[in-house]
Amino acid sequence: MKQNIRRLLRAIWIKSCRFDDIDPTASFVVFSTDNPYQKRYNKIMGMYLAGFNL
Repeated sequence: MKQNIRRLLRAIWIKSCRFDDIDPTASFVVFSTDNPYQKRYNKIMGMYLAGFNL
């Protein structure tokens, strides 16, 4: 299950980076406020870090 969540997070990360023309391998990024993927990424990452099962 954790592997699936990690894959999902990675996929959303890449989409977020592509939307803002950012290198996905960057260590630190700031997404634009109109990035449609950032809210989903933050929500899923928060749940993952809190230990919830998705």
